[in-house]
Amino acid sequence: MTVKVKELTNSKKKTFWFMTATKVCTNSYLDGGSRSEWWIINLNSKLDFTPSPGHYPWTTPNDYILYSGDVVIETGLFCGKPATPHFHCLPSDVQQVKAWLGVPQ
Repeated sequence: MTVKVKELTNSKKKTFWFMTATKVCTNSYLDGGSRSEWWIINLNSKLDFTPSPGHYPWTTPNDYILYSGDVVIETGLFCGKPATPHFHCLPSDVQQVKAWLGVPQ
C-alpha cells in the first residue's frame, strides 16, 4: 500500500492490486454482497470520470477500452466488506503509473 493509493481510495487495506489490460468490464451491480465501483483518471490529460455502469442484462459486457495514460481504479464491496483496490493500466504505461502511485521501481 502506498500513500497515493490510500489518498485515492480511502482504503484501510494493507495491499492493492496492480495489473495491465487493454480493456476492462465496468459492469457495476450488487451481487451477493459484492459490487465494483469504477473511476478513471487519465494522467496525460488530467481528466477523471466514472465510466458507464452497464445495464441489464448483466451478461452483456460493458467494456471500457483504455487509452494512453488511463488508470482504471476499481473499489467497492466484496462479500459486504470494503474491497481491495485494483488499478489497471495499459502495458506501455506501467512505469508512469507506478511512479504516480509511489510504487518503488
